[in-house]
Amino acid sequence: MKQIEIFCNNTKSTHTYSMGTSLLEISQDLNIKLRNTLCGALVNNQVKELSFCVVKPKHIEFIDVTHPDGLRIYIRSLIFVLYAAVKEVFPHVSLKVQNGISNGYFCELQGLEREISESDIFSIKQEMKTLVEADIPFVKKGITTNSAVELLIRQGLEEKAELFEQQGHLYSFLYFLNDLGNYFYGNLLPSTGYISNFGIVPYFDGLLLQVPRRKHFHSLRKVEVLTKLFEVFQEQKDWAEILNVSTIASLNSFALQNKSGDIIKISEALHEKKIAEIANQISARNGDVKVVLVAGPSASGENHF
Repeated sequence: MKQIEIFCNNTKSTHTYSMGTSLLEISQDLNIKLRNTLCGALVNNQVKELSFCVVKPKHIEFIDVTHPDGLRIYIRSLIFVLYAAVKEVFPHVSLKVQNGISNGYFCELQGLEREISESDIFSIKQEMKTLVEADIPFVKKGITTNSAVELLIRQGLEEKAELFEQQGHLYSFLYFLNDLGNYFYGNLLPSTGYISNFGIVPYFDGLLLQVPRRKHFHSLRKVEVLTKLFEVFQEQKDWAEILNVSTIASLNSFALQNKSGDIIKISEALHEKKIAEIANQISARNGDVKVVLVAGPSASGENHF
């Protein structure tokens, strides 16, 4: 077996391994110990998951959740576990991860057709804990795009299925957790057992997935009720539905049909309407509106208003 040299920035040393050795095997051989759970590695400054196999000499630096890319890997994996838990507890419900807000990720359960209860949250969280304790591997598989599209549609992931169709590739890659397939725009952890800290709480008409703090991994980010920001996100969602571009796939469809101009015109009209509403609100306040003059130095050093 051909041998290749690997320089590990964590140990500041060069090591020799057989071609095809995975990053996980290298980390175990070098006994890499970081502040928190190992998430992945920078291979020649590119983020790679621990299942990545090296076939050429590389410069490697292992990372954990204290690194921004490591935290992203952790969060993607956590979202997959949440998706699998929701599918187990509510088989006919679709999980929609909508926005990053309140130091977490706001999610909707489409198809539940009732308010989310504390009991629902408890059931989902317990199922997530079960998946984590089972230490199930995240398996990346290359399959025909037609098979990937059919699988995603069966699981209620029509938007992702449409994106795969639009790419025009013969083969595509999906991640699997047991029999559930999904696609994420980045790398995942080796298995569910790597996830050790998370939370979910009710948030408006959905739930909030809580994630750990990057530099203090054992504590979750504080939940804040950001009503006005949430309303802005909901308005943006309403606009996207009016424009019929609530997904990237639908936006791509308009572009492929040379109808991008129509989307731009309607979007501009919505913005103008919003500006008019703001102007009306200001006008309605009458004398309550005040103009604040701020003093500041000019180029000559004198203060001007």
